[in-house]
Amino acid sequence: MQKPKMILFDYGQTLVDEGEFQGVRGAEAVLQYAVKNPCRRTRRRCKGRRIS
Repeated sequence: MQKPKMILFDYGQTLVDEGEFQGVRGAEAVLQYAVKNPCRRTRRRCKGRRIS
């Protein structure tokens, strides 16, 4: 991931109109990066152990 040169904050659709909120599509976009926990351990129990 590259460091952005600039971050634009636009409150109230002053500069950008994002259209209709689509929560399901947003969740699908995030969940594609989710991984399974093969050992079914909590984060605390897996501390120091890399899980992919």
